[in-house]
Amino acid sequence: MIDRPLWMERLAAAWKQASIVWLTGPRRVGKTVLAQSLPDAEFLNCDLPSVAERLRDPESFSRAVKKRLVVFDEVHQLPDPGRLLKIGADGFPRLKTWRRLLPRSQPRKSSATV
Repeated sequence: MIDRPLWMERLAAAWKQASIVWLTGPRRVGKTVLAQSLPDAEFLNCDLPSVAERLRDPESFSRAVKKRLVVFDEVHQLPDPGRLLKIGADGFPRLKTWRRLLPRSQPRKSSATV
């Protein structure tokens, strides 16, 4: 694994601005690898049906998650990702989330983009 201190610094700075951080970019540039390298993060691949099932009740998921940082890789694959993120951000402010998605999706103004 290659160290990416610049990107880690940018992520830390973004989380100081907002509890939800978006990372977008072209395919195959290392977004998922970077997400998986975050220490003490709950990494969820939203392409997997088992993960979608786990996230079906956002309130229960947010209450049960043990780690403070949650990475939703491919979050756009979920039926209602906005609801999941809103419930997490509004109801569980201790959580920091990283939303990794395809470039065609656009972040909302209440989140930071790296």
